[in-house]
Amino acid sequence: MLKPNNFIQGETRKRDKFPNCEFTTAYYYNYNDGLNKLKFDDGEVQEVKWMTPEDIIKSIQDNPSNWSGEVKGFTTVLNFLKNKL
Repeated sequence: MLKPNNFIQGETRKRDKFPNCEFTTAYYYNYNDGLNKLKFDDGEVQEVKWMTPEDIIKSIQDNPSNWSGEVKGFTTVLNFLKNKL
């Protein structure tokens, strides 16, 4: 079960491009347990694995089509989370 105190509220952005005129807020979860305990029944999660920040950056650089963002965005989030934890 997820614990509300482990959620970290990230940045809120205003999206103003039709049809998505909305505010979105990113939330991060400080998860410190085994991957075998994670269950996703939304049909969207294809794979879950632990990766170091360095491995993620290398993977983004080597296989950008596998990721929805860029290294710059990841490092921004990483620095934000380092300051929060």
